[in-house]
Parts: sequence; structure tokens; C-alpha cells
Amino acid sequence: MEEGESNDTVSDRSAQSQPLIATSETLELFHDDVKYLWTTSEIPVYDEPPSSLEFLRNHVAVSRPCIIRNAILNESSGRPLTLTLDDFVENFSQLKLQVDVTPDGHGDCLRKVAMPTEEGASCTEPVFVKPMEMELPIVDFCHHLRAGRAKQVQNDDEKKTLQRLDQIRDQIFPYADKRNDDYVKTGAVVSLDDCVLYYSRQNDCLRKEMDPLWNWKSPFDEGSTSNVFPRSIEWAEQAFTGTNRGHTHRGPDAVNLWMGDERAVSAMHKDHYENLFYVLSGEKVFSLCPPADAPFLYERQVVSGQFQSRISQPGRSDAAPSWSVTIDTVDQSEEMPPSSNAPRKNYAKVHWIAADPFRQHAHRDHPLLRYAHPMPNVRVRAGEMLYLPSLWFHRVTQTCETVGINYWYDMCFNSPLWCYFHLLQQLQVDPNHNGDDNE
Repeated sequence: MEEGESNDTVSDRSAQSQPLIATSETLELFHDDVKYLWTTSEIPVYDEPPSSLEFLRNHVAVSRPCIIRNAILNESSGRPLTLTLDDFVENFSQLKLQVDVTPDGHGDCLRKVAMPTEEGASCTEPVFVKPMEMELPIVDFCHHLRAGRAKQVQNDDEKKTLQRLDQIRDQIFPYADKRNDDYVKTGAVVSLDDCVLYYSRQNDCLRKEMDPLWNWKSPFDEGSTSNVFPRSIEWAEQAFTGTNRGHTHRGPDAVNLWMGDERAVSAMHKDHYENLFYVLSGEKVFSLCPPADAPFLYERQVVSGQFQSRISQPGRSDAAPSWSVTIDTVDQSEEMPPSSNAPRKNYAKVHWIAADPFRQHAHRDHPLLRYAHPMPNVRVRAGEMLYLPSLWFHRVTQTCETVGINYWYDMCFNSPLWCYFHLLQQLQVDPNHNGDDNE
């Protein structure tokens, strides 16, 4: 202690010099705070849309999900709008879709790939694998979706489903050194009934790629000039943007359409959007984690790639497809110095979540999950809308053939929530640290 310094001064200086370490006790306290904030009660359900002020105060401002009934109405009946895949086929039979195709419904997620090493051998590592894409008329999409479901799901019980999920997680796909565009573009080369099809474009597809459907007038009221799909969800937009009724509205950043069944699963991820998801038919199942769980979900930088398929016996369109993964690369002329001789450095990478908090015994491989707050099985039925705040982590599937539409509104980055979340993303938490800094 220097002359003239008090014990309090030394204590303050010592505290300021300590590294930022999240001890087990600190994490337990944080876990309890988040639990009481977000997960002690069920998600609220409104029988009709709340006012913009109520929605802003009780949900947007505090980042709390809710379910809203009667959010989009059938103008002629006054009941919640419902539409099926058959309705789209009947009215838009020539509509072309860019469809996601996977061997098992698990695309846009981490899969095991036998990657080559610089020594010429191979090693298994997790790769973020995107679905193969294929253009299909909506009629063919409907046919193969249902034929594949009948073939793959009809004999499944809960035990078989769990076994199938384990097989999916453990399957190792071969590495393909070059994408074969013929396989990707030609639907005839794969037996689509052995695949899982899912329509999940996230590029404002309803407005950019489906103009006839987006501008569809009410099929329930002959002579109607009203659009089936609202241009925006006005009461929600007012809460998101602070605009008042009568002002010019910016509208959503994107409006997307989703079609698939229970075989398709969207892996845990987050979006930088305020999300309003409306189920037109079927049932969606969302499994959620609040933004505060960011340090505990093991988000990592991984190599990215894409599925490709080829039939095992050339010339037979009924042969079961075999699957491999091609690896995405960066433009070497822009990203890598000319002298680089390590091809692996050219692999494109993304950040993705490695842990699955909803998998049984997942904490054995990812011990930090014990501090997370998984909220499984939030069911959204036909005629209901889920408000999912920006930055909430979500894993999504269906219980049957399901059609949905969602409106994405840009999140507010000029907010305390974003600063807080950005800090959480940067934290490196050691699950084995015991808080003793004297060792």
C-alpha cells in the first residue's frame, strides 16, 4: 500500500485491474435474472390484435414474444385467413418455385463431412451445409412433397423418430471437390420421393418472385379488389417504427412464404428482424431461446458448403440418390495473396451455432447449455400469428403439411438491447472456471 492510500482505494484499484471473467456464481445469478424476465410464464395469447401502444409497451420494448389470433382476416367471412397448398396449386398451377432439397430435411445447419487434409487423408468436421436448390412447378412440388412424406413418415413412431434423428446427426457425408451443376439443375437425376422438399426462400420471395400470388385478389368474394395478403401489419408497424396512423409507412423489409412438413427442420438461429409469422394452414412448432443465451450456444466459425446429389446407378431415375457436400470458396484474387499455396484457406466460412439445446443430454458435449433457457414446443396453429422479437434464437419445424407467411421488419440497432447483445456475443465463457483467480 502506498503512503496516503486507504484500504478502500486499494480495493477499488484491485477490482479495476481484475480480468472480465464470468464465474459459475455470476452465471447462476445471470441465469436466474433471465429466467424471471423471460421464461417464468407461458407466452401470452391475444384473441385479437393489441393496440400499437400495448404491443409496443408489453412486447416490442421488452423483447417478449406473443401469439395473436385474428391478426389477418378473410375479408368476406371475417374469420382468420386460411389457405392450403392445394389452394395455391388450384389457382397458380404454373407457378415456379426454387425448392430446397435435402436427404433428410436438415439443411442450413451443421453436418459431418469427411474433409480432405493437406496430407491427403481425410478427417470428419462440422460444416454448415446449405440445401441443394432445384426449380420445380408448384404442382410437382406438391406431388413430391406428399409422396415423400407418405413413403418416409407413415411407419414412424416416437422411438423410430428419435432413432432417425440420431442417425441424421451421426451421418458423415463425403466431400466433393467440384459442384456438378447438371445434378443441381436437373430434377430428373434424383428420386425426389426419397428426398425432403421444403420451400423456405428468405429473400422477400412473395413480393419479388411470386407477383401473381402477392397481388392475388380475394378468391372468396367474386369481384373483390382487396388483396388476400395485407401489404403490412399496420398496428405492429406503428409499434416498430413509431409512426402514427395516417402517416406514410415504410412497410416490411421482406414478406416470405414457407411450405413443408414435419420432416423439414430449420436449425437454431437468430434474425436481425422483428418477425411476424402467420400460419395459413397446418401447425408450426418454434423452440426458442432468449437473446441473453448468446454466450451459451457455442456459436463458432465453420466452413460452409452445399449438398449435391447424384443417383447411385446412372440412367435409373428411380434409384435412391447419394449425397455429397461441395465446399464454398472465396474469390482468391480478392481474399488471398497470390503466394498462398494452402487451398483450405480459400474455404468460405460462416458463424453458426454448434449446440442443440433441445437435444437430450446435450449439455454433456456443451456444458454451458446448463445456463441457457430453452423454451420448446411453442405451437402456432392455423389462423394464429407469432410475434418473435429480433435476436431471439429459434429452431422451427412443423407437425404436418404446413403453409405460412411471415413479415420481417428491420430491428432497431440504435437501442440498449443491441449494445447488450453485442457484448454477450463477444464474451468467451470458460465452463470450467471456478472463480479462484489466485491459482
